[in-house]
Amino acid sequence: MLFNGKTADAGGGSMARRIGFVTQDDCLFASLTVRESLHYSAALRLPSATMTRAAKEQAAEEVAATLGLHSCKDTIIGGMFVRGVSGGERKRVSIAQGGAAGPGRAWCTAR
Repeated sequence: MLFNGKTADAGGGSMARRIGFVTQDDCLFASLTVRESLHYSAALRLPSATMTRAAKEQAAEEVAATLGLHSCKDTIIGGMFVRGVSGGERKRVSIAQGGAAGPGRAWCTAR
């Protein structure tokens, strides 16, 4: 992918750190709660050198609040055989996982 004629990793990867990508298909663990899913994503994607575990969890909570996921944060994601959050909440969890890494922009694909 090119941005202004340059690859996303040009310049030490600074562009790649500022952009999040949200997939069409929600690739979420059905057995995790919304909170667990966001904390897990933040723990893996945010830098350990500059952020404590508590700071990563706080970042995940802030993204969840911004996207209106506070009412379902203790509900499991669910899947084909287990009832969980609604389709809209599921999509917002996917967006929140992209936003938990702190990008300035998120690319969301449409169905």
